[in-house]
Amino acid sequence: MHLDYLGDCPTVEALDWSNSGSPSGIGMPSIRATEGSIFFLDLRSFSILTSKMQTAARENAFVNTTETRYDARLRYILTVVGNLYALANSIVNRHVQTGVIDNFLIQPTGDGVMVALEGAQHAETATRAAVELALRFRRVLIDVVNPEISKLGINRFRDRLDFGIGVSSGEFSEITFDSGLPGFSNTMVGTTVNIAARVEEACKDHDETVIAIAEPTVRIMCENIGIDPDNHRLIEDSFGVRYLWRHALKGVGTIGLYTRLLDDDPFHHPGGGVPRLAEHDHETGPD
Repeated sequence: MHLDYLGDCPTVEALDWSNSGSPSGIGMPSIRATEGSIFFLDLRSFSILTSKMQTAARENAFVNTTETRYDARLRYILTVVGNLYALANSIVNRHVQTGVIDNFLIQPTGDGVMVALEGAQHAETATRAAVELALRFRRVLIDVVNPEISKLGINRFRDRLDFGIGVSSGEFSEITFDSGLPGFSNTMVGTTVNIAARVEEACKDHDETVIAIAEPTVRIMCENIGIDPDNHRLIEDSFGVRYLWRHALKGVGTIGLYTRLLDDDPFHHPGGGVPRLAEHDHETGPD
């Protein structure tokens, strides 16, 4: 295989790897410290669904004149991912127009999306946008996407396409690269970004929960309307989010998590009640 597209890519030795402050690869990035909200949506089972089952002969069976079953499944899942990007962009842009937001970024992550918002109502806007995205994407997965994936050779329930969303608020930095390289422009880094990613992972620890909201985000929303940030019942009545537990995030600390119950969540009871969860600690993330 020839990698001719690399062109005049510099060698490892030609790049300055020292802490001199003058990188020679993509130019000096600008760093802007700010405060706001971050949320991640990450797809579940994306890797297994886009992999060919080597022991299944039907994966190579043609379903039309040009595609095998695997080819058709891969094309369809990538179409779903493209539609997810478009849906996230539409929802976030609409909520940005109705909130007090100064800047925002929507960035694909391969098998998901990262959203960053700044402005006076960043916490409320991020939460509303994340909840709507969860509600709408969950419904299309149940009604359309997963039935179609089953037709394309994956019938195991544990391998259905699903997702998790994590929301957090606080300080982070916007990094802008002056590289001239396609795909290198700007991104967000910092503690809040890390927490949002870990909070998204924490969804896996609570059965069918698909959205988790970190306590710092809820506290900001409480401060903005003047309610007690420790009154979980009042918070649920005000924002429609329910307290789950305190979650230990390695390298970060212990943070309270809230969730928004979706209409098809098995923990959502017709009378509005859910099994009460005792407060306990969980740990997630690499050492």
